[in-house]
Amino acid sequence: MSNEQRFSDLYKSVGAEVSDALLALADVEVSSDKANRHLDKMRADLRAMQAQFAGEIAYLEEHAEWDQFSIAFFGETNAGKSTLIESLRIVFDERARRDRVQRRTEELSTAQDEIWRDADRLTAAVGHQFRIYAEEVAQLRRDVVSLVRDEAAARSQSAERTAAAARGAALRLVLASLAGVAAGIVIGLLIHAARG
Repeated sequence: MSNEQRFSDLYKSVGAEVSDALLALADVEVSSDKANRHLDKMRADLRAMQAQFAGEIAYLEEHAEWDQFSIAFFGETNAGKSTLIESLRIVFDERARRDRVQRRTEELSTAQDEIWRDADRLTAAVGHQFRIYAEEVAQLRRDVVSLVRDEAAARSQSAERTAAAARGAALRLVLASLAGVAAGIVIGLLIHAARG
């Protein structure tokens, strides 16, 4: 199909869309006078647009010297020029845009796969580090328990030595007391024997 035929089909398609819009508005019924006036204005605007478009299309078909047209869009910033152009590219399924979207989709899929592989490697590395950390914490716990036991044993031995020393001192005191009592008894007996 030639570009000329494609443009002709495009003109007919746009003309048909305007006609369809007019037909759709013809079937609309409202009860309000204000709404009817508004619908009548919309119908008149669409008829005027259809007539103007038909005249411009006829002129273009008759006077077109090229197989391709260049259309320029201009306007204020953020007026929607790029959105309109991108919408046209989507509507007409522009091959370059379709190919770019396909490439980007494939690139995104590849990037997602790489991210998942990296995430799996990172998860494995973190898991390995966590196991090492857990073992170090367990060893520290065992070391602390051992230190506490050693300290308790040392304190227990020290307490036993202190208790043994205290028992020894008490025994010596008891023995000294007993020796004193025995000495007193012996002295008492001696004195009693000497008197008697």
